[in-house]
Amino acid sequence: MPEPSTLQFDGALTDVSIQYNNPEYIAEMVLPPAPKPKREGTYKIYDKDERFTVPTDYVGHKGEPREVEWNVSEGTYACVDYGLQEFVSNDEIDNADAPLQPLADATKFVTDLLMLAQEMGTADFVFNASNYASGNKNDEAGSWATLSTDVLTRLEVGIDACFKPPTILVMGIETWRKVARNTAFRPR
Repeated sequence: MPEPSTLQFDGALTDVSIQYNNPEYIAEMVLPPAPKPKREGTYKIYDKDERFTVPTDYVGHKGEPREVEWNVSEGTYACVDYGLQEFVSNDEIDNADAPLQPLADATKFVTDLLMLAQEMGTADFVFNASNYASGNKNDEAGSWATLSTDVLTRLEVGIDACFKPPTILVMGIETWRKVARNTAFRPR
């Protein structure tokens, strides 16, 4: 918390307080929160291949249909708490001139730090290649360095490989700088 003497109001800056915050956080859009009934537990995992492998379903005259089966496995989850705090003394509150509000400012400050930590954690997770199966990753940043690479086709191939069509594309700044220079995205 700032020194009590810095919480005095400067009349030349009437009703002006400049604080930095980032209105463009995307962590919850990229990895939406998933409410869980308990702090830890299990969830079911269905085999995707079983849902997309069509067996022979022809039944001959007086024949019997083929029997099929499906399987399910389990995964585990555990919720982890995150938090920060800032102490605001009664002295700081009492010495703050309007429009300064030490409690509100401390709340905004701590909230923004938590949101920034969530952004960084999400980025670390999403851009960590070890979090993806070998068939689901590619070094696009390296392959898109060539200006003539067909980026749109590569994106479509990736979209088509998804179980459910994605609605969000996230790329790091290094990749974006290469894609932005690609001839497929430049006006002709």
